[in-house]
Formats: sequence, structure tokens, C-alpha cells
Amino acid sequence: MVTMTTPPLPELIVIGAEYLHFIVSQGSREYDNFVVRVEDTGNLRNHELQEWGIVVLPYRMYLNIKSRPVPPLGIYTEFGAPLVDIVDLEQQVLAALQKGRTVCFLTESLMGSPYPDDTLIKIDDVYRFFAQDDERLKSNIIGHRILRSLGASPNLHKELTSRYQVKRGEFANYLRNFGAGSILFTLSGSSEKADVICCDAKGNVAGFCLQCGRGNLLFLPYLRHSKLDFDEAMQALASGIVTYLSRMATEEPEWVKSFVFTQEKPLVKSKRKLEAEIKDLDASLAPFKNRRAVLWQRDYALQDSVPRFLNELGVETRQDERFEEDFWIVQGGEDVVIAEVKSMNGNVTRQDIAKLDGHRKARDKPDDFPALLVANTFAMLQDVREKNKRIGPNECKRATIDHILVMRTVDLINLHELIAQERLELSRFIETLLTESGWLKVDVSGWTMIKR
Repeated sequence: MVTMTTPPLPELIVIGAEYLHFIVSQGSREYDNFVVRVEDTGNLRNHELQEWGIVVLPYRMYLNIKSRPVPPLGIYTEFGAPLVDIVDLEQQVLAALQKGRTVCFLTESLMGSPYPDDTLIKIDDVYRFFAQDDERLKSNIIGHRILRSLGASPNLHKELTSRYQVKRGEFANYLRNFGAGSILFTLSGSSEKADVICCDAKGNVAGFCLQCGRGNLLFLPYLRHSKLDFDEAMQALASGIVTYLSRMATEEPEWVKSFVFTQEKPLVKSKRKLEAEIKDLDASLAPFKNRRAVLWQRDYALQDSVPRFLNELGVETRQDERFEEDFWIVQGGEDVVIAEVKSMNGNVTRQDIAKLDGHRKARDKPDDFPALLVANTFAMLQDVREKNKRIGPNECKRATIDHILVMRTVDLINLHELIAQERLELSRFIETLLTESGWLKVDVSGWTMIKR
């Protein structure tokens, strides 16, 4: 009698999770196709990386952030890391890769201390602190040290990027929900052979995988934010890595493709022609895909997409990151509407409306100054019909009293359709922004102002 044994599930180990999120839960979580285990940095022992199949590490692991008050200048921030730990970790990473392990660095762009803290620091501030000195950076930031050993280098952009061209569909879910950052990579040296996972709109590399030794080294963007669900992020990441690795094992190597059979040549030619046509169609479809993003995006990505959506409709907007509101609607060079974007797991609440009213007061605007709240309601639901729920009567009444116009992102999508079909003039919509309050409900049949 032959006994069949079930092979163990692939295990993804997250080390230094305290550097990636404000609140993390230690221990293991088992899913259908893999296990995610979270370990504290203090539990990392010599040579342990060589024992684990898939390891996830923070780009700046061991980099400590210390802030101290310096009157009258405010807060002064210092950065530093123990070199002995950086060198030891590098040796562990390289040894693990030689043994055929997979190591993934998450390049978080907004950083705080390893413990719950209100302070968030941009990674370009860290690079500025070290004056772009390559030796100092390699002595303090493990991700930078590994990159430079490959001949690759990071490029820091002022603006956070959340809209990536996904080259490897295995990571689409992770990048859509948890991928954002300001770090892009210049690949040179041995890293030129890397498999690009995602790029920004200009084709700059934001994530890649490189075969090192017998293993795989990945760099992926990760947005550090207190509102993100860390467990959900690691589940999406693990799913992407496990699927990607399994497909890599069955894919034909690039060097083999150089041999083409005679009967294969006309088929390859036809395929390339069709691929070019599909590429053109994808380019034509891209704007529609970008508009639909407001139905599922959250947080920073949504705050970026909604003003862009309005711009495409012909509404001029202005974003001012120094203040709490997300953007202004502009007319004739003047700010005429204060606007805020929110994503939520439920429906709009009176607290959401009151917060926008508070922002308006903080900017010394009168109580009747036009205000717009755009909400991606029921953001976790994955059916448009389920998301298309009315805003509650009490909330409609509160918005009316507070002189605030509320729209769901579902309403924005339907608004675009009405204007595209010439069933609604843009000027009338702008007039509504300036004069109306309550809930602006928009569907395929038209629009209605609901006051209660």
C-alpha cells in the first residue's frame, strides 16, 4: 500500500514587519496555496534566511529614525543604522540566494519609526540626510546596499506614484491595492537582465525580479500607511510571488527562444502583427480603465484619480498638499469649491460631512462656501450593484444644512456617461457645484438632488 503525502505549502516569511506597518500581528496565517508568517526583527538569527523559501524584508531594515525638538526650528530628524547588522544581513541575503531561496525587498516610500508613531518621513529625506553619499547609504540602508552590489541604483521622484504599468499580471492585485511609491530603478550591470514587474507611466522600472545564484531577488513598491490592512497586503504579496515563481519554473528561458523552426516563422510573424494591433487597442482602452479606477481605488490613489477624472470632464482643479483638504475646484483662476475625497468600507456618515465642514472653517471660508465630498462608498464590495446604495436620509439632510454637495464615485462614473452622451452640459454641472447641497444622485436615467 502506497501512502500519498501532501507536500507542504510554500511559506512566505516577513522579517522586520514593524518597519512596514504601524500595527502588525506576529505568527502564521494559512491560506489555500501558501502560508504567511510574520517574525519580529529580533528573532532573526544567523544563517536563518538560508532555511526559508521566500523571505520579505523592508528596504530600510535596521535604519533607525530619531526625532528631537530643536527650538525654534522645530523637529530635527536623525537617521542611523548599526553597520554590523547591515553587513551581516547582506551576507545572509546573498547566501540565501546562492541556495536557491527567494528574497523580496519592499521599498516603502513613507516611513516612520518601527513603533507606533504619528511621524511619517519620505525616503528622499533620508537620502538627502546622507547627502546622496553612496558609501554612507550602503552602510545604513540594506536595500540600497543590495541594489548597488547589482550595479542598479534608485531614483527618487518628488511625487508618489500609484498607477503602474503591470508587466507581470501575477502582481496586479498587490500593486493595485498596496503598491505605491516614489522609488524607481535604473538597471545596469548584472541587473540589466532583470524581469521587469511594473513601470511608471514613462516606462521607468518600479519593480523587478532578478535571478541571483540559484535564487530570485525581487524589489517591489509598498505604501506604508496606517489605514492599510497589513495582513491583506501580505496575503496579496504572497499570492503574487508564489504564482510568479511557479510560472517561472515552467516558462521557456529567453535564450532558448533564439532558435526558431522554419514552420514557426510565419506564425511568429502573424502573432507579432496581432500583438501590435492589441497594443494599439489597449492604448485606446486605457483612458476608460483609468476612469473606472475611482470605483475601486482607496486612500492616496483615489485622491489622485478623482481630480484627474474631473479634469477630463473639463473641470479645472488644484491640489495643495500643505492642507488637509485634497483639492480645490478652480474657475477663472479663483478657488471656487473646496473638495475632499474619501474611501470607506461603509456609507457616508455625518462625521465625514462634518470633517469637510471643519476643513472649510480652518481655511476661513464662510459656512456657505461651496464644498464637495466625493466618496468611494462600500469600497471593499466587488459588485457595482451592491455598491450602488443610497446615502442615508440623515446624511443627506446634514449635507444640505452644512452647504455640502456629496457624490459617490458611482455618481461620477454615471455623470461622465451623461456628459459624453450630450444629455447633460458641463456648465450645468459646474453651476450645481456652486449652488447646490445635499446628495447629487446620478444614474443612467439622469440626475437628482436629494436633500433628505
